[in-house]
Amino acid sequence: AAYDGITPSVPQISLKGELTKEVKEWRAGVKNDFESSVFLMFPAIQELKNELYTKGAEYASMTGSGSTVFGLFSSKPADIDFQKDFSTKIIQLWAFWQ
Repeated sequence: AAYDGITPSVPQISLKGELTKEVKEWRAGVKNDFESSVFLMFPAIQELKNELYTKGAEYASMTGSGSTVFGLFSSKPADIDFQKDFSTKIIQLWAFWQ
């Protein structure tokens, strides 16, 4: 389903060029084209990404076609309780696939 919904884009700056910037600047230019269609199908994945930004991530993204969402932090975030903050969304996604 992720591959059916993808519309690849042509970036104005190459990924190599974007990655030479500071991580905090990646949010504007380092994109995963799968996100727009996958987020429509599974809003909980977008919520996970948004929560990482809320918790202080300098950059967050979905990997590939959506197996993982990750966040890059400049220091260890003190206020993240992964069990409390993320488990409900993860359980919602897991239940969908069962």
